[in-house]
This record gives sequence, C-alpha cells and structure tokens, in this order.
Amino acid sequence: MAILYLLISLLVYSWLGFLFLTNQIILPIHALTLFLSCGVVGALGCIMYLLRSVYLHASVFKDWDNGYITWYILRPIVAFLCGMLSCLILKAGLLMFQTDDIQSDSIYGYLLFSVVAGYNVDNFLKLCEGKFKTTFGIKESRLSKEKNVNE
Repeated sequence: MAILYLLISLLVYSWLGFLFLTNQIILPIHALTLFLSCGVVGALGCIMYLLRSVYLHASVFKDWDNGYITWYILRPIVAFLCGMLSCLILKAGLLMFQTDDIQSDSIYGYLLFSVVAGYNVDNFLKLCEGKFKTTFGIKESRLSKEKNVNE
C-alpha cells in the first residue's frame, strides 16, 4: 500500500511541478506560484527519500513494519509544507546563500533548498527552530531535544 501511494504521489507532484515550472499554472499572486512550486519540489524530495526507505526496509534489511504506514502517508504532506516554509525563510532573509554561483533571487536556489528541506524534514525543522530561537526567542520543542527521531 505504501509503495502504491508513493508512486501515485510521485506522479501527481511531478505533474504539478511540471505545470508550475512551465508556467502552465498562473496564479493571480506571482509569489504564490513560487511558494507552491517550492512545496511541490519539497514533497518530491521527500518521496525520493521514502521510496529509498521502502526499498531498503522491504528488500535489503527485510524488516518492513506496517506500523510506519501513517509515517509514509503523512511525510510528503509535511515535506510540502516544509518546502513552502523554506521559501518563506529565504524570502524573509533569515537564511542567505553564501556563494557567487547562485543568485540570491534565483528560482533554482529556492527549489534546491526546498528539495533539501523535503528530503530531510527532521533536520530542516531543527534548523528552523534554531534560527527562530536566535531570531525571535522561541523555545525549542521536544523534536530538537530528542535524539535519533528519524532512525
């Protein structure tokens, strides 16, 4: 069931990403297109991670556990939101690219950061909490205090 869900999600998110990136979906607020595009590629990064996880646990380690089905279903949705959050963080200037190769307003920089945010949701959320703690004084959640959340 998880593999079928992930494959269907992969097709849907890929199709949406294609439509956004080829300007076939034009929204009245231009910035909204960038946020949704970042959400889509964040979800795609997550699906890549999850497909690898299914492969490893079902075929290599042979320790597949159906108790993780909810995790496999909800993770792409969380990654979609993390992709949009990553775009907001970059737009707000809370994080900056430190290289001359990527222009500060390049869509590829936003999309790349969103893929990383979706691929590694736990570390991205820890990064956000650390940044929000130093910038806004927000206390850490249990996620930042726990170790091996994703293992």
